[in-house]
Amino acid sequence: EYMGAFAMFKICILILALFLVSSSSAKRPSSISKDVWCATCRAVVKELNEGLKGKAITETNVLATLAGICDWTHFRTYEYPPPQMVDGCHAFLDDFEEKLERTFLKHKEEAEKRLCYGPKKPCDQVDVTALGKEHPAVAFDGVPQEEL
Repeated sequence: EYMGAFAMFKICILILALFLVSSSSAKRPSSISKDVWCATCRAVVKELNEGLKGKAITETNVLATLAGICDWTHFRTYEYPPPQMVDGCHAFLDDFEEKLERTFLKHKEEAEKRLCYGPKKPCDQVDVTALGKEHPAVAFDGVPQEEL
């Protein structure tokens, strides 16, 4: 009876460990659309590359560049407005900062592919050619307006 209880305890610990590992994968916050999540991943990688130009790829340089990466000035030329991208950036770094650092230290040239694309990654099931091309309805005094 004691061995049965001990075996059951070990099984419960194993199930709990598996649950914790599977639930620790990065998840997109519900407040951020999948398109913004993908665009953010791509933008953070690009901005990190820009910030590291001419510098040695060291842990110190990567971390120093990441420290200011979510500033709105980095997101003025992307598919979505800076406030959306900044929110996405903070959420992205909450989940991906360590992985981003490791990837840049080992595979800088493949960082975007490794971080953003593939099953359960930010750009999974996102048409990247259509990012930012949705045309929001423009209204003036509540009356929809046609594009010029």
